[in-house]
Amino acid sequence: MTTYRTAEEFDDRFDTTPPTAVCGAYPVCDYLTARGQAYRTHTTPARWLSMSDSLDRHSVTPEVITTPVTLIGFTSDRLVPIDDIRELAARLPTLWRFVEAPSLYGHDAFLKEDAFVGDILRAALKDIKA
Repeated sequence: MTTYRTAEEFDDRFDTTPPTAVCGAYPVCDYLTARGQAYRTHTTPARWLSMSDSLDRHSVTPEVITTPVTLIGFTSDRLVPIDDIRELAARLPTLWRFVEAPSLYGHDAFLKEDAFVGDILRAALKDIKA
């Protein structure tokens, strides 16, 4: 879970001093517990397993995509590294637009940078309609 965000953000948000008691919780533990509890209210174990399995089985050959594609990649994303997005962009015969951007939020940037992502998606949809 901590890899969804950047080390810089976590350094700013959480003290890294070890707990005083053995088996004590680090400050980041409260964040992780809260995120887990919030996620639990939005999904069931069966839905999570189904999503996880579908991600593991998903396979697309970029060279055969015929629909215009807009890609947004965040340079701080450690789960989907920007080099992977660059490779995908290079392999797409119908790349419409590739936007590479920094963000403090790593993999969660697409959620936290919603105005930025929304502007790109609106522009992509407008260009397609034109």
